Amino acid sequence: QLRYAEALEKYGKKEQALAALEKASTQFPNQPELTRAKIAAYAKNEKWIEASISARQFALLNPEHPQTAEFAKLADDYQARYQRQ
Repeated sequence: QLRYAEALEKYGKKEQALAALEKASTQFPNQPELTRAKIAAYAKNEKWIEASISARQFALLNPEHPQTAEFAKLADDYQARYQRQ
């Protein structure tokens, strides 16, 4: 799924790449790589609140995951960016 989204983005199909990442992260919500890629795609498209929500959702739904703190910080950073905008 990640490679498919990367290929779509490479060929200028950003919205389709984002849709593929959204679908994949819905199917596999506990996969940090998919969530991180989706967050990066949102950020690339300047969708700060969506990036923040996705990161916060991962952190809340996976409190025992070793990367929870990283996702919580990403959520805070993107939320602040959204508020500045």
